[in-house]
Amino acid sequence: MTLKIKHLLVVTLAFGCGVVVLSAFLCGCGARDDDADSEARVAEADRKLAENIAAHKKKVARELARGKAKGECMMGDTYHKIGLYDKAVAAYKKAVASSPDYVEAHAALGRAYAALEQWDDAVAAYKNAIAIKPDYAEAYVKMSGALVKLERHAAALAACKKAVALQPESAEARTSLGVVYDALGRYPDALAAHAMAIAIKQNYARAYNNLSVTYHKLGRHADAAAALKNALRFKPRYAEAHYNMGVVQGELGKYNEAYVSYMKAIAFKPDYAEAHYHIGVNYNQLEHHSKAVDSYAKAVAID
Repeated sequence: MTLKIKHLLVVTLAFGCGVVVLSAFLCGCGARDDDADSEARVAEADRKLAENIAAHKKKVARELARGKAKGECMMGDTYHKIGLYDKAVAAYKKAVASSPDYVEAHAALGRAYAALEQWDDAVAAYKNAIAIKPDYAEAYVKMSGALVKLERHAAALAACKKAVALQPESAEARTSLGVVYDALGRYPDALAAHAMAIAIKQNYARAYNNLSVTYHKLGRHADAAAALKNALRFKPRYAEAHYNMGVVQGELGKYNEAYVSYMKAIAFKPDYAEAHYHIGVNYNQLEHHSKAVDSYAKAVAID
């Protein structure tokens, strides 16, 4: 009996110990799992923190670079305003180098190249601006002007149409489209485009000036003169409009009036070679040949 009881007790104890051991084993596994989960969560939190810190550093770097680029752009704008276009180009290039995705810097660089009549470079700069901002209507417009200078009329027309599609109410886009049509000899389309620009913006001197050019090509000198009067009414210091008025007046035989218009053009733009040249033509018409020679010399010196 006793032996049997002891046996049972041992078994029971063994079974009990087995339970205790098993329980301890299970509890031990749970603790290790919790520790692993905790470590994973800490690691994930550390990773996210590192990512956030890196992103913040990048943002700060971008903002610092953009701030620097804006300063360089402002310097370029100042150079551009006073006619130092080479220095403007250099400043805008620095801005682009500081902040490659700064779309306004690319566009400003295009304008500076255009002022230097470096048309291929201007087109490239405007393309870079558009690559960053595909809906940049103004860049399409400015690029079209450079493309016209390069006689790439099909590309210029496509650029203008894109600008109009993006901004149908843009007077600048409309009259620029008219300039392209004019270059293509599509004068009715050019007149319609300029008229649309004026309908959108009634005091738009550039549109009136562009309209006068098309009228002049059609031999409609009175209409050209009327358009130029409107251009000068809204922008009295418009050198190109004064020059174009001189051309129209000269073809109408109004040489004295043409002389006055050319002189006004030069007053507002002293390096206006074409105006100096046409003053020479005007002097020849009036038989002031020595003065004509002087004017031609000034035109050549500027060119």
